[in-house]
Amino acid sequence: MVVNMLKEQEIIEKLEKSATEILNLSDFVKVVEVPSNALEYRLLNSNKFIDLSIQVETKEKEKYLILFEVKSTGQPRYARMRCS
Repeated sequence: MVVNMLKEQEIIEKLEKSATEILNLSDFVKVVEVPSNALEYRLLNSNKFIDLSIQVETKEKEKYLILFEVKSTGQPRYARMRCS
């Protein structure tokens, strides 16, 4: 069995497309911007970088920034470790 592992950049591109489509289907938020320089964002007090960010706006004109960090390992334990 051959498994094709996606590279992180491919995952980021697919995530950006999918997340934008899903958010735009919503009737309570809309995508305002997907900054191309997401790699330059850095979490405070951390050496982790953000791979993708999406700025959204609610009907009430509140703005939020959704941040994504992408890993291509495909191991669920890494996702569980990040959440804890």
